[in-house]
Parts: sequence; C-alpha cells; structure tokens
Amino acid sequence: MSAALDHPPDVLVVTHADRLRLNESCKDVPSQVWARLAAGEATLVFDASGEGAPHKPGRTALLHSFLRDKGISLDAAAYITQDREYGRHYAEHCGPGQDRMRVWIFDRYVRELFSHTADRGEVLFDERFALYRARSPCRTRRFISLNFSVRPVRALFLLSLLRDRLWDQGFISVGEIGLANGGRKLSRDQFLDRLRECAGLESLADELAPYLDELERRAPTTLGVEPSADPKTFRRALLQAVPLAEYQQSWFTVVIDSHVSDRLHRITEKPFKPLLNFHPMILLGAVGARRLVEAYGFESFPGMFDETFDEAPTLRERFHAAYRQVRHLCQIPEEELAKLEASVRSAVLFNAWWGLVELPQLFRSHIDAALVDELLDLVSAREETALRAL
Repeated sequence: MSAALDHPPDVLVVTHADRLRLNESCKDVPSQVWARLAAGEATLVFDASGEGAPHKPGRTALLHSFLRDKGISLDAAAYITQDREYGRHYAEHCGPGQDRMRVWIFDRYVRELFSHTADRGEVLFDERFALYRARSPCRTRRFISLNFSVRPVRALFLLSLLRDRLWDQGFISVGEIGLANGGRKLSRDQFLDRLRECAGLESLADELAPYLDELERRAPTTLGVEPSADPKTFRRALLQAVPLAEYQQSWFTVVIDSHVSDRLHRITEKPFKPLLNFHPMILLGAVGARRLVEAYGFESFPGMFDETFDEAPTLRERFHAAYRQVRHLCQIPEEELAKLEASVRSAVLFNAWWGLVELPQLFRSHIDAALVDELLDLVSAREETALRAL
C-alpha cells in the first residue's frame, strides 16, 4: 500500500492497537491517506478489539501523540476495545468538554466463534443433539477443564485439584507451565510470584506451591487437536467450539475465563464453547461475567449450580465458592449428578439452539451492523464538521 491510490479510503483501520504496534501497522500507508485524515476527509479507527486492556494514561498519551503527529483531530478517530469500562475511564481522563476519540465495544473472539456456525447451524445442532441424546448415564469423568494458557487463577484451580486428589475426576487440558504472554518463559519463582498476585489468594498460592512439580509433570496435555498440527489449524480449533469426545463422557464444564478480575470489563469466547456442545457450564471470570453471557441471550443453570457467587465482589470469594461446587459435584453419587443434569435439560437445549442457529444470524443482522452504524455516525459527524468549517 506504499504507492499512491486511485481511490484512497474514507476509513483507515489501524490494527494491533491493543499492543500499540502503530508504526508496524501503518508503515505502508501512503502519504495521501494521511493527508486526507489530516484534512478531515477520512476517519481513523484504532482496532484494539483483540483484548480488554483497561484504560491507562500512558496508552492514551501515545495514541493522542500519534494523532497529533499526523495532524489528525481526536474527533475524527475511534478506539475499539472489549473493555466495557474503557470509555468512562477515558472520558474521565480527558476531562469534561475536552475533545476525545469515540470508544466502541466489540468482542472479537466471541464474534469469531459464532461466525463459524453461521451457514450450517441447524445441521450442527442436529449432529450434536444426536450426540447429546446418546450420552450414557454412567460416565468416566465428572467435568472438562480447558487450560491451554495456564493463567494464574487457572493454575490455582488445577493445583487445588491435585491437592484434593480430584484431578482424575476431570478431562483436563494444560498448556506449558510458566509461559507468559509473548512466549516468555517464567522461572519457577517468577511463576509463583504471579500466583501470589491474585488478590486475596496469596496464602492459597503458598499452600499449593508443593504441588507445582506434579502439575509440571502433567503438562502439557491437550484435548482435541494436537499442538503439533498446522499452527493455523490449531489456532482455528482453539477459537471454535470443537465437539470434543470428552463431552460424551462428562457431566459439566468448568470455565475459568482469561481475565478473572474484580471489575466487569470483558468476556471471551471460552464460556460459550460448552454451551454449543450441550454441556452445562460453571463460569469463574470477572465479577458479573455471567451477566455478559446472559446479555448474549443464553440461559444459566441454577438447577445444577449456585451461580450467585458470580456477583461476589472479590476474587477470593468467587474462587472458593466456585471450587467448592466443583469439589461437591465430584463427590456426590453419579445418579444424583444425572438428576441435576436432567433438571437443566431445557436450558441445555435452548443454549445449543440459540448459539448454533440464532445468535450467528443476530451477529450478522444486528451486532455487526451496530458497529457499522457507529462508524457511519462518526463519518457523518466528521463530514458535518468539515462543512461547518467551509
């Protein structure tokens, strides 16, 4: 894109804005595009929808500096994120009456998950419903737990299973222990320090430290596609709701989302995977994360789990409440577990139909369209500003 364009764009999307790789993303943008942006004839969008990083003054300073250096007005730019609180914190940082970018919310990975079923949802529903009906009343394990990235709270959950000798009650995937974002390998002490950073769970991290050797011996292990597969194939499988064989031999899924914080800010695709496979799901995520699942139209499972812990204000409360339920469900007679599953059958069926058939179409007709409407509104406002300046 370094050569001049016959038809320069009206909108420039800067990718990797979540990692602030602005120069990398913009290195081939022709000067005529920057000139149009500076003249108010085009709109710039920073796409940070791959993450839900909270607002930070330093990040804003870098983005504003980038726009200033290009001669682009703040009101001609927008920032897309998963963080529900970003816009409020950004506005507070800028101050009342000050120019600022628009902030839009979009869950990229949730959208990617449902885009895979958009054209064959009913076929997938029928196939997976047949598998659901074929499940035996006697199953080899109690739960599934997917942990390709062993983040701190997930590690504490897995170590707790080892302490209580419940590991073999689940089908568990585990990635490399101590692998940080960006692929950097943490030392044992560094990894334990990360566990101690989980607010309110510091003493638990120390209690569970002796089980770390055993966890490392069990890792890595995967369910479904092996990491040795083509990298693109493996990544695509991670972002899809693959109908794992283990769903047939277990009763529920434990989902520990990517960010387990004390503020309601984001949700990933992970809680939706079991729902698309007729599997009840207990979720440990950001405070109120269950509400974000329900906001997408899904039903909860109060007949099987006590999900009120989701609104507990501290990580310590939510972690221990969720773990107690998992431990309890691993210890009760299997016939009792079968009755619990039967009590949530209507929610299981509804969620699978909604997620495989209805929601993918809703993304196309309304959710994606709402983001486009936001963009068109910004473009319209920019054009009105330009006309007033004439």
